Amino acid sequence: MTTCSKWKGYVAALLFLASAMASGDDVVDGNRNRESTQPITGATESSSALPPVLDLDLAKAIALAENPGLETVRTRLDQAAARVRQARSGYFPTVEISTGYNRTYLPSGDVDDAKREATIGPFRGLAQQLPRTLQFAGFGDAGFTGIGRFILPQVGGAAFNAWQGRQAVIDRTSSYRAGITARWLLFDGFGREQRHRAARLGEGETEAAYRDAERQLLNAVARSYYFAQLAREEIRIAESDITFNERLLEEAQARRREGVGSLSDELGFEVRLNAARAALINANQDLELAVITLIELIGREPRERPEGFELAPLPADEELPDEAPDAETAVEAALAQRPDLEGREYALERAGANVGASRSAYYPRVSAQLSHDAVRDRQSFSSDDFATSIGVDVTYEIFAGGRNRAEVAEARAAEQEARWRKRESELAVRAEVQERLTELGAAWENLELQQANAELVRRNRDLVVRGFEVGQEPLVRVTEAQRDLVEADGRYAFARVSVLQAWHDLQAATGADLAPGETEDSE
Repeated sequence: MTTCSKWKGYVAALLFLASAMASGDDVVDGNRNRESTQPITGATESSSALPPVLDLDLAKAIALAENPGLETVRTRLDQAAARVRQARSGYFPTVEISTGYNRTYLPSGDVDDAKREATIGPFRGLAQQLPRTLQFAGFGDAGFTGIGRFILPQVGGAAFNAWQGRQAVIDRTSSYRAGITARWLLFDGFGREQRHRAARLGEGETEAAYRDAERQLLNAVARSYYFAQLAREEIRIAESDITFNERLLEEAQARRREGVGSLSDELGFEVRLNAARAALINANQDLELAVITLIELIGREPRERPEGFELAPLPADEELPDEAPDAETAVEAALAQRPDLEGREYALERAGANVGASRSAYYPRVSAQLSHDAVRDRQSFSSDDFATSIGVDVTYEIFAGGRNRAEVAEARAAEQEARWRKRESELAVRAEVQERLTELGAAWENLELQQANAELVRRNRDLVVRGFEVGQEPLVRVTEAQRDLVEADGRYAFARVSVLQAWHDLQAATGADLAPGETEDSE
C-alpha cells in the first residue's frame, strides 16, 4: 500500500478536532420548539478505565461521552437555549425599582443677587419709613441726641434683618425620589414573535451541528481504528516473514555445516531476516501512532492504557458486509438523515424569520406603562407622597433615512444565501454518497482479487521452497517468492480493512451511523 493511503486515516483523525470546533460557528440565534433544555455537563475526567480489549463500538461510545472537541460543540447547545429564553422574555413586562438623590447648585449670579437684595432691602425700607416715623413721633425739636437714640435701634434691627436675609438665601437644593415602574410592549409589528422563532430555529440548527460533529467524530474514530488494525496486520505479516526466514536460515546454516550449502545462501537469508525485522519495527511504530491518535479521539490519554491493551480482532472474511443499498435508496436516506442538511434547513427557516423581524420596523410600536413614584426634599417617604400614573405610548417612525429598507434587503439577501447553501450541501451529499458506493464496490472487487492472489502466491512460495530444499530451485527464487508473498499478504490485509472502512464511510455519508434523535443526549 502507498504512503498516501497508509496515512490517510491518521491525518483525517488528527483533523477532526479542528473541524468539530468549526462546525456550527455560524449559528447566532437559537430553534426547535423545546420548552426546556436538558442540562449538559462536560466530561472533565475519565469516567472509567479503558478495557484491555477495545472494539470499534466501545471506542465510539467512549468518544461520544468524553471527546473534548465534542464537549466544546456541546456547550453551544446551552448557549442556543439561553438565546431562546432571551427572545422569549420580550413577551413579558419589565418591572424596575428605582431610588435616587439629586443635589442642584443654583446659578451663582442669582444667588449673589438674592443676597444683595436681602442686604439692601431692610435698609431701603428703613429709609422710606424713617421721615414719617420721626414726624409723627414728634422728634422734630428733640435734637440730634434724641433722634440718635431712636434711629440706632432701628438701624440695628435692619442690620439684623439683613443678616438673617443673607443667611436665608440658599445656593443649592436637594431632592429624594423613589418609585416602581412597569413597562409592557403590546405590539411591535410581530418583531418579537419573529425573533423568538429565529432563536428557536437557531437552537435546532445548533443541535443539528452537534449531531453532525458526532457523525464526523465517529468517522474519525473508525478511520483511526482501522488504520491501527491495518498496522496490526502488517505486524502479523512481518512476524510471519521473520519466522520463515529464521527457519530457512537455520536450514542454510545446517547445510553449510554439512558441506552441501554455500555462505551466499546463508547471507541471503540473513539479509531477508533483517529486512523483515525492519518491517516489524515500522509496523509497530504505525500501530503505536494509530493507537495514540485513537485514544486521543476518544478523550483519553495514552498513559491510561491498561497492561496488555490491544484491539479486538477483525471479523472473518465471511462476516464482512457484502451488500450495499442501491444508489437512489442511499441518496434518499442521506437527504433524510444527514444532520448537516437538517442544519441547512433550519438556517434557511431562520433567515426567513429574520426577514420578518426586519419588516417589523414598518409597523407602529405600542407599549403600556404603569408607575408609582414620589419626589420629596426629605429622605423619609410616606404612602401619601406617592403618585400613580398609567399610560399607553404609540410611536411610529416615519423616516429613517432608508435604514429600514436596507435592513430588509440585507435579510432577504441572507435568506437567498441560505437557500443556495442548502442546495449546495444537497449536491455535495449526493456526490459523496455516490463516491462512497463506488469506493465500496471497488473495495469488494479488490478484496476478492487479493484474496485469490494471496492464495496463489502462497502456493507458489511453498513450491519454490520445496524445490530449494531438494536443490532444484536457486536461492534467488526463494527470496523472490517470499517477497511476493509478503506483498500479496499486505495487499490482502489492506483490501480487508478497505472494505470495512469503505462500509463505514458509506454509513457516515448516509447518516445511518448516527441517525437523528438516536443519541443518548437527544433522548
